[in-house]
Amino acid sequence: MRRLATLVILAVFAQACGVHYLAAPPLPPQVAPPVVNPDLPPAQGETLVTLDVVGEAARVDRIVGRQQYPQVSYGGRGRYSQTLVPGLQTVPLCQAPCVVSLPPGDHELQFAALDPGSTSTSTAFVRVGRQPLLVRHAMGYREEHVGQLLGAILLGSLGFSASLTGGLLVGIDRSLPPEQQGMATIGWSVLGVGAAAAAAAIWLGLNSETTVQPGATAIYPLTAPN
Repeated sequence: MRRLATLVILAVFAQACGVHYLAAPPLPPQVAPPVVNPDLPPAQGETLVTLDVVGEAARVDRIVGRQQYPQVSYGGRGRYSQTLVPGLQTVPLCQAPCVVSLPPGDHELQFAALDPGSTSTSTAFVRVGRQPLLVRHAMGYREEHVGQLLGAILLGSLGFSASLTGGLLVGIDRSLPPEQQGMATIGWSVLGVGAAAAAAAIWLGLNSETTVQPGATAIYPLTAPN
């Protein structure tokens, strides 16, 4: 029984640590937005690109590199550990809708909602040539349930410990002479607590999976200014 409970809890944690991917939103149609800098001249050797985000105001950055940053965490009893976490190196471009001047080549852009309560963020690759472009992006999002995952881990640990303790009490009670028995009632009560904690951990684990929806980007050529 304890082995089955352990396997179920481990399976739920594996599910909770997974990622559920949704389909990308529909491609935005070719509709030129009003921008605050429509007469921006292109820099020498560069091309004008109009950036627009569907549905909400967003900040646009250009990703120029990736690297890992050290992160220090406290492990208790005066012990600290350091791990490397991935990070992006970005250069701010504008607040969409806007017009920017970019050199020819491939560029990776990051779109992030200005609303601090929004989880909308996604990236897009844009190949810039000599012809001006209209880039319209429908943002995706990433939603993590860290609190639920931590709750599932704590309840799962409690369920495992209670199941182990309750099972030991019941087993010890059965091995004792009849006149010394009496721990079985306590053992079954602890097993009940463990089962309830494991059930709650399973429910939280199944509902704490990270959800990711990629963005959708449509790129349209524009007529070069005279």
